[in-house]
Amino acid sequence: MEHLRKQGKPEQAIMHAVSADMQTWTKLPEQTFFAPTDKYEKGRLARSICFLESPKTSEYNMLVAARHKEGIPRRRGLTALCSSKDLVKWQVREPFYAPASTARTSVLIS
Repeated sequence: MEHLRKQGKPEQAIMHAVSADMQTWTKLPEQTFFAPTDKYEKGRLARSICFLESPKTSEYNMLVAARHKEGIPRRRGLTALCSSKDLVKWQVREPFYAPASTARTSVLIS
């Protein structure tokens, strides 16, 4: 992603492409999505992407590996949750899974 670096943008991004035949793809660079730098490490959003459609909310959800901006470096990993109604404009929600920021509980079964 050297072209992004030359523009002063993070190297990792989620990019949008479309295809009519699933063989030839057209990139839509104007729809490139970057991690919000107030929450996440710069450039740390774009790995292990998974899309899910939510029938309850009529939204698409995207799960993405990311990293918190602050905290112990080895404990910042999380699964970010982004939502969209149109697959173009995305909103970052609270993390889907963030083990370093959730309380650990124990369950006893008797």
